[in-house]
Order: sequence, then structure tokens, then C-alpha cells
Amino acid sequence: MRRFWFSFIISTLVLISCQEESPYAPEAPTGISSDLILNFPLSDQNRPFVSTAEVVISGADMDTIQTALTVTDSTVEGIVEEVPAGNNRHFEVFVYNASNTLTYYGAVYADVVAGQVIVLNIVLYPESVGTGTVIITGTFQDVDIQTGLIGYWPFSETADDFSGNGNHGTVYGAQLSTDAFGNPLSAYSFNGIDQYIEFGNDSVLKPSLPITMAGWVWFDRTNSRIFINNYKDDYYYGAYVSISENPSLGTLLGIGYGDGGRISPQSRRTKYIEAPEMNTWFHFVAIIRGPEDMDIYINGQNAGGAYSGSGGALLYEDGPVTVGRIDSHPQLPPYYMSGKLDEIRIYDRALNNDDAVGLYLSYF
Repeated sequence: MRRFWFSFIISTLVLISCQEESPYAPEAPTGISSDLILNFPLSDQNRPFVSTAEVVISGADMDTIQTALTVTDSTVEGIVEEVPAGNNRHFEVFVYNASNTLTYYGAVYADVVAGQVIVLNIVLYPESVGTGTVIITGTFQDVDIQTGLIGYWPFSETADDFSGNGNHGTVYGAQLSTDAFGNPLSAYSFNGIDQYIEFGNDSVLKPSLPITMAGWVWFDRTNSRIFINNYKDDYYYGAYVSISENPSLGTLLGIGYGDGGRISPQSRRTKYIEAPEMNTWFHFVAIIRGPEDMDIYINGQNAGGAYSGSGGALLYEDGPVTVGRIDSHPQLPPYYMSGKLDEIRIYDRALNNDDAVGLYLSYF
């Protein structure tokens, strides 16, 4: 994972003789100004998050300067002329996506001293608040949402696999519908009775742990099943994501895996959270590393959760990878998805925090 530190160089326009100042020195003369030159690179991974950018410079004894930056295919750059010399200048960089949502933010305080060239290192970090000014210490991560992608079904007019592995889906009754952003024919709708999609039995889609599953969900009924990479009647195999109704805990979203035993808590390992609101699109990332080492992200936020089940190690057999149907009761028929699914992904690695957040942000 590469880290990006962006150097902003202030070059003095008017050179005068002066002594080096301490942090508590009086303010430098404001009649002397400098240029701020900004230039930092964009990678293929962070470029989709960057549409516009601006720098804001402020201080107690100066008028705030707000200047738009130029975004090219490879850089964000710009020049701010005549930044007044003085102590504790506040340099802020705001980066926005095409929807004008704040996606990255960074800031630093520095003195602008006549006669010196100052290099400012500003760290940009993903910003999910979207409003206000928040100074965050972190790094501008080059997120990776491609490495380890072994199955990817965007459901854009088809159930084809766009990972390059060719595990195209066979649709059983599900209908193309609008997605989370209102695009037609860009998600599949399921009736909750007998509709689902299968993607075959390729061992590529059945990796050992760790494993990550992700997608968009809209459901209108509890006990709606989302994804399993090894469907089997009456048995727990493979890794899964599911919405279920618990008599004491309410509607839950659970992720986990089975050890090949008959359906019971003794044959699975699960982490669960309170399910997101019905009749509303949400994005999930389900990361499974071990029996009590799992993470659930909802709309880019780690949702925490609790563990249940006492099953053994993850086990596979010859059942198909399936969306929209999971068997969760040994004496009852399978449960089906009632709602919509979109952008289903499976990775043979554990996405880290920045990748999980970046995957969600990549849709905006």
C-alpha cells in the first residue's frame, strides 16, 4: 500500500535579510508576500474520487484566500499568488468528487517567513463527513479494489462475471431493475419466493480464508438471503452474507462460514449486526479472516457486531455460488431474497480499512 505525501512549496517573491524566528516570535510583516505552488500526483486508484479541488489559506491577521485548483488526468496543481507573510497560516486542501461530495481533506499550520523557502507536507485522508472542517491526521491511501478480485457481477443488463474468470450467472426468474443511483437495468430484483442466480461451481470462487464479499442491497422483507459461495440444502458450507429475523434480537445482517455440518449453530461461525433499514439501499463489505476475526462495513463505516456459533474450519463441497437463496433451516425450504442486489464482489483476500472505505466511495 503506497502512501502519498504532497509537498506544497512556498517560494518567496521578495527577499530580505532576517533572523530565524522561534515559534513564539512576533508576526512577520504582512506587507511581504509569497507564492504558493501546489502539485501532487493522482494514481489510477484515487483519480475516480477527484473531480475538483481547492486550497484555503487563513490567518488571524489576513483575509482568507480561497483558490480553485486544476485537476488533470495525472495531477492536482495550482498557484496562489501573494500569500501574506505571517505566523500560523492555516493551509487546507479540499478534494471533491463529481457529485461535489468532500472525499479528501488535509491541513497544516505553518509560518510564512520572508527570505525563506518553506516546504509544507500536507496529508490527505478520506473524508466521509462531507460538511464542515475537520483536521485529520492520517495518510492519503492509494486504495486497491482490484487485487484479489475473483468474482465481480455488476448486473448491468446481464449477470456476466467481469472479474475476468468467466463465471457468468444463470438467472432463475430474477428481473433487471434500477440500481441505487436510479440507473435502469443495472440491478436484479428478486421476489422472495423462488428467484435466484447461480454462478457455477468454480473452485476459484471458493478460497480459503481470508475472504471478502461486497455488494449493494435493498430489501423489503426480513429473512432475505444475499450471497453464499457454496449453496447446499440442509448443510452449512462456504461463506455467506444474509439477513434474518431473530426472535430476541430483531432483524440482523450476518456474515460467516460453515464447516460442512447439518444446519445448526454448531456448524457455523457468524458475526452479526442490527440490519440496516428496510426499503433503503445500502452497501456492505464483509471481511472474514477467522472464527472471531470478521468485519462488517455498512456504507463505508465499520459497524462492529457480535459473534455466534461454534463451528469448525471453513469447508467447501460441490454446491454452486448463489445470490438470492440460502438454506438456513434443516426442516424448511430455502429462504430467498425479497428485494434487489447489485455490484456483487468476492475477493480471495481481506480488504483493509482503506480499501473497504474506498470501495464504497468509488461509487460516488
